[in-house]
Amino acid sequence: DMRENDNQFFISIELPGIKSKNVNILCNINSVSISAKKKSPRTLKKEVNQKVEMEYGIFERTIKLPKTVNPKKAVAKIRNGLFTLELPKKDYNKMVKVSVK
Repeated sequence: DMRENDNQFFISIELPGIKSKNVNILCNINSVSISAKKKSPRTLKKEVNQKVEMEYGIFERTIKLPKTVNPKKAVAKIRNGLFTLELPKKDYNKMVKVSVK
């Protein structure tokens, strides 16, 4: 999911069972790529899976952003299986006051 307000974008992804060390984020001013890996639990040699409903493997998403962001100020968190990413917007058209020295 992606939401926004006047100052930033918020991206939320459900990643149950994935640790923060297994999440990779690449961000530039107009897109963000998120990948994660969920490893399958080891089974004993004598065990045979009867039914498997959990998904394992690699998750990858690249999201194009409708406005430019400042990737150096991005904040990523994962808590209780919910990954969140906050991306502050960078407005290059916004007027900025410059002081004269």
